[in-house]
Amino acid sequence: MTGPVIRSDPHGRNAARPYLLVFIPKKPWGIGIRIVGLRVCRPLEHLISMLFVYVDESGSPSSSRTDPNYPIFVMAACVFEPEQYATCLLPAVGTLKLRHLGSDSPVLHESEIRKRLGIFNFKGDVQARTAFIEGLSSVVQDCVPRVVAAVVCHSDSECHASGPSHWVFERRGKREDAAVSKAFDSLMLSDATHEFVSKGRGLAGLEMADMLARPIGLSVLRPAQLNRALHGLRERMTVVVV
Repeated sequence: MTGPVIRSDPHGRNAARPYLLVFIPKKPWGIGIRIVGLRVCRPLEHLISMLFVYVDESGSPSSSRTDPNYPIFVMAACVFEPEQYATCLLPAVGTLKLRHLGSDSPVLHESEIRKRLGIFNFKGDVQARTAFIEGLSSVVQDCVPRVVAAVVCHSDSECHASGPSHWVFERRGKREDAAVSKAFDSLMLSDATHEFVSKGRGLAGLEMADMLARPIGLSVLRPAQLNRALHGLRERMTVVVV
């Protein structure tokens, strides 16, 4: 069993104070992530002073229905301060889509990109696809400030959090969403709210979480394998494996 993992601020600010604490309950759908000691630095005056956390998953939460080639369950969260989200991620994702896809309406979905489905086939144009992948990698590296993930979970820990935050989960269905809500409420986060949205809405934060969930899982399954999606992000990641 592995307990909570605490990391110090990688930028050296307030180094003695932990800034991320991962809470791992007994059931996979109850994976929760608590943010500790994160501060909103110099927010724009018109932006609310709270953290925005976008969460997506990869793999099956049921041990009886696992893929033998991917026998894990991952929940990955991308954590943003409002100013970072509004001034870096949103314009970067919009520019990426317009430049390489010709419209900002396509939703970035890791599995469709990986399998080269639909618009992400680029009509067989290898150069165009390579340019898109490089552009997407740059957006992730430059605009996702913090990543925290849990890979499988079967233990309990207690933790305390402070400061307002808003969590966005992908809508999976009434039953699954209810299970996540119950687990979220049981954590009793201070000033924390959450909502479920369809991936079809194309929220940039959810798209980034989707881009990272499977690569994080693969980094655990096959650590020696080259993992381009996580290049430049490892120093900003906290991953708990149980």
